[in-house]
Amino acid sequence: MRINTLKRNKEFRYVYGRGNSLTTRNLVLVFLKRKSGGLRPGFSISKKIGGAVERNRLRRQLKAAYQEILKKYTVGNYHIIFIARQPIREAKFETMLRDMKTLMKKSGILGQKIPQGNKD
Repeated sequence: MRINTLKRNKEFRYVYGRGNSLTTRNLVLVFLKRKSGGLRPGFSISKKIGGAVERNRLRRQLKAAYQEILKKYTVGNYHIIFIARQPIREAKFETMLRDMKTLMKKSGILGQKIPQGNKD
């Protein structure tokens, strides 16, 4: 599944300038409610965290965690940016997933849990 992400510097600056933020040890979430268009994420990982290989690996893991969450919950209409913090380098995938879900719940982005079919 392809994610429609924020790509342009202008889009990131708009969300940074007008959005609200929440933090955990590993991630910062900047979010901005919008009228329609669904959820549009952006992922930001500083060069202070590591080289290109490590940053791209972390970005792939964050996108995978994001997709896991989207499979299980309904979402509102938001622009969101996940900013990686230094301790994320040692974090496991489950920790990233938990932090991301916590931030999205606190911000009100996540709605109802999608009922899963019985798997007998």
